[in-house]
Amino acid sequence: DIKNTVIFGGVSQGSQVNALRAGVDILIATPGRMLDLFNQKHIDLRNVKYFVLDEADRMLDMGMIHDVKKIIAPLPKVRQNMLFSATMPAAVSKLVNSIVKNPVKIKVTPVSSIVDAITQAVYFVRKNNKKSLLKHLMKDEFIDSVLVFLRKKRGAITIANRLIKAGGEGDAIQGNI
Repeated sequence: DIKNTVIFGGVSQGSQVNALRAGVDILIATPGRMLDLFNQKHIDLRNVKYFVLDEADRMLDMGMIHDVKKIIAPLPKVRQNMLFSATMPAAVSKLVNSIVKNPVKIKVTPVSSIVDAITQAVYFVRKNNKKSLLKHLMKDEFIDSVLVFLRKKRGAITIANRLIKAGGEGDAIQGNI
């Protein structure tokens, strides 16, 4: 019976405000929209028991440190803070030290070995030849499956549809799914 909601910018705030009015136990939010709704008095931070900052390094890289500090200021002094970060730049360490007492640092060292079963290749090709190269590679009898990384979501859907149209199998994994 845990109620949660997600709030983020770029969309109308109406449904988000309605969800907040109904009451939530867990709020997942982008800093900008959270501050906006907090300033409009739609969010009450006085009873927060757990504060989680995910992707702390990326948020700070994107210039959100001031928003994060504004969110932290009205939080209760007694709460559990959790910050997750792939890296620990000086700005993240400084933020951690300003809000955490007796922090516990958990460091996971990634495995950097290459799996022998995976063949990696890089092809430098002109933009107008990319589709032809992919078709050519898909005809190779030694290639069972391929991961294609693209810069844009729309491109992922387009490529997957073209593979299917050409008689292959494909699916797009992107942020809006």
